[in-house]
Amino acid sequence: ASFTERVERSHTDQTRFAATPTVSLSAHNATIDVATSTTTDLSLSRSVKWAGPDGPEPPQLLPTGELKMRGCDVPWWKDLATYGACSARYSVSMPTGRSLTASNDTGSLKVRGTFDALKLTSDVGDITATDLSVRTLDASVDVGDLNAILTTSPERIVLQIDVGSIDLTLPPGQYAIRATTDVGRVSVDQSLVNPQSARTVVVTGDLGDITIRAAR
Repeated sequence: ASFTERVERSHTDQTRFAATPTVSLSAHNATIDVATSTTTDLSLSRSVKWAGPDGPEPPQLLPTGELKMRGCDVPWWKDLATYGACSARYSVSMPTGRSLTASNDTGSLKVRGTFDALKLTSDVGDITATDLSVRTLDASVDVGDLNAILTTSPERIVLQIDVGSIDLTLPPGQYAIRATTDVGRVSVDQSLVNPQSARTVVVTGDLGDITIRAAR
């Protein structure tokens, strides 16, 4: 029998794109970290590590304007036997106050900053939004946890999870809150609840706990 020694490789690069009013990102099997800044364009930094002949594919800007980011797209058995460890991490900086649509099929998604409308989805992996100022927030996770900490009062929030927990922190104020889960515990800070408020918060889950708290 003969064996081929695996060699660990790494690569880091940075790319800039013209930022549209609504930035659209999608990723496969990668970690994404998105933040807003005073920049007028979209800056993408990629850091990948792998062991084997081929590393993760580079990001691709589709004709629709969607920025598609690739992670480790190899079968688990091939990854173990031939490729070894493989990871892809993307850091995205975009203009403040714009809308963002971001999705990830496998891997974590982290967002922070100031946005208009924010829509986040994850198939398998956590979504974490911190230091967040947003007009509307829509987020859903199939399997994983969803955590959001808002610094300003939003007009509308809709959060949904199939399997996992939801932890939402809101600025003190009044919100029309509806929180339900099929299997799990629901905890809502009653100081936030006002059914007549124009600010709406809808949080639903299938299996897992839901916590809605006021920022201290």
